[in-house]
Amino acid sequence: TNRASILKAVHETGGIITAAGIIMAIAFGGMLFSTTDTLNQIAWILFSSVLFDTFVVRTVLVPAVLTLAARVNWWPRKVPQGKLMDEFGNEATDESKDQALLSVNGSSP
Repeated sequence: TNRASILKAVHETGGIITAAGIIMAIAFGGMLFSTTDTLNQIAWILFSSVLFDTFVVRTVLVPAVLTLAARVNWWPRKVPQGKLMDEFGNEATDESKDQALLSVNGSSP
């Protein structure tokens, strides 16, 4: 399902994204010790934007937008219909499959 896919992606990539963002922020933060004002300004912009991207955009905004764009996420293919799994890798029950299909199609139960 859409929700399960988003949760799995955030769970599997969250640590890597956070580590990479922190490493980049440390690297750009090293330029803050320069005596050149222009280099300090560029370093601050890079440092703050990398941290914003790491902790706000990729962990909050991207999953939120993907949740809102439920049906569009699967374009040009359709949502997988068979052997649906929940976010923990367990096979979904018939009731949860029906619920997932209804939520993707925009209908309410």
